[in-house]
Amino acid sequence: MESFELLLNDERFWVSERVQPDGHMSYDFHWLNGPAEGTYGFPVGCAPLGALMTRRELEAAARN
Repeated sequence: MESFELLLNDERFWVSERVQPDGHMSYDFHWLNGPAEGTYGFPVGCAPLGALMTRRELEAAARN
């Protein structure tokens, strides 16, 4: 999946994938209009490579 911008309730996130050293996939959310001038973010998920999260699942994770 290519990186993409996600808009949820007027909050903007830049979402990108990252493979962990153990081969698991995680997703980095950079909160573009959040605190610290967009430098704040958080990771989501840690699934085995090949068990990728869908865009809908990523949206739900960001809401939580």
